[in-house]
Amino acid sequence: MRMSIKSMVLVAIATSITSIIIATVPSTASADNYNGRIARQQQRISNGLGNGTISSREFTNLTNRQTALNAAIVRDAQDGRGLTRSERYKLNRRADNISRSIYRFNRN
Repeated sequence: MRMSIKSMVLVAIATSITSIIIATVPSTASADNYNGRIARQQQRISNGLGNGTISSREFTNLTNRQTALNAAIVRDAQDGRGLTRSERYKLNRRADNISRSIYRFNRN
């Protein structure tokens, strides 16, 4: 299956965004757990865009939500204590919600 130029550009952007997201997440023990998850979710988004199951509008929506999740992780981890139990719970719920959206967008 051939990818259009627009899809190739969007996949390249998604890859660079993933690198930036992972680089900006602080490396505390509790925040490290999110690095892999963020990367896997961004890869799923890029794959969906590349194979045409995710539209550019859905891509933008998911990428913005991933970026907001990353900002929340950075903000919550900057207080020096790492992530509290309630912060981890809220972040996991947001990440689960994004993951569910990726699944739905890939199958609509």
